[in-house]
Amino acid sequence: MTPQTEYFALLWDGDDIAHPRAVLRRRPAPEQPFEEILRADGTWENTGILALVRLNMYEHDVQPISADAALEFERRLLSGGLGKG
Repeated sequence: MTPQTEYFALLWDGDDIAHPRAVLRRRPAPEQPFEEILRADGTWENTGILALVRLNMYEHDVQPISADAALEFERRLLSGGLGKG
């Protein structure tokens, strides 16, 4: 079975899983997975956040989300619709 890309919601105090602060992903690779965060310009950038989470050294909450939820976040980001109301 081929490993799948995993997605995560980055949550600060007061955020909920439906409206995360940011989205992270872990993509499979031959040597080791790539861990990335979605930037405000819609590009993915390498990050060490998931490594810190595994070490219990990250101060914010990170929760798994579906690929569909990650795609919806990306759509809202690129359309400018991420403002909290």
